[in-house]
Amino acid sequence: MNLKEAFRYQNLLERLMKEATTALSTQANLLKVTKLHLRSKVKPEAQDETEEADETDLMDPDLVIAFMKRVITEREQLTTAIGLAKQNLHGSVTDLDAAVEANKYRQAAANRIKSMLRTKDSKRTERGTSYNFNAEGTQVPYVYNIEVSSEVRFDRAAAKKIMQELLAKADKVSAAIDDAMVNTLVAYDAPWDVNESFEDIIAGFQDKGAGG
Repeated sequence: MNLKEAFRYQNLLERLMKEATTALSTQANLLKVTKLHLRSKVKPEAQDETEEADETDLMDPDLVIAFMKRVITEREQLTTAIGLAKQNLHGSVTDLDAAVEANKYRQAAANRIKSMLRTKDSKRTERGTSYNFNAEGTQVPYVYNIEVSSEVRFDRAAAKKIMQELLAKADKVSAAIDDAMVNTLVAYDAPWDVNESFEDIIAGFQDKGAGG
């Protein structure tokens, strides 16, 4: 598989671990419930009856624990294989993690500048209130206009140029990242189909004697 597929498989393993953890957090999977109907104590001629919960849709906790151990092993092996693959990346990218993180910052900065460029000069009128003394010496309020002017405090042309440079660089690096992700091989054999459900995977695991 390539790096892109390997990262997708990491997501599968994470999902499988979460679903296994959920299975071990479900009380119905952990407890076998038996109900003994003691009818004879009330009505001697009646027969007592033992009722057990239907286990058709339940998960075997011991099987789930064994499966979790396997998932942990697979995650360790896959992560190791990805680490080795990153040391021999295809194309111009030399450090995949650094390239991805730097591109996140480029895109975030460009988006912030793009939003900033929507800021414009403006003028508006507000109302102010003050007080004056009339002929009787009484304080009387009066209303007046306040002209408010707002001007941008940045070089619009320079900011736009930097935004365009950041986006161009981000596009170039993104293409190089995609090239590395698709053409860098990871030495790992996937035991399960990435599109399979947790239920199907663990059923196959059980069919193979908890070793599939």
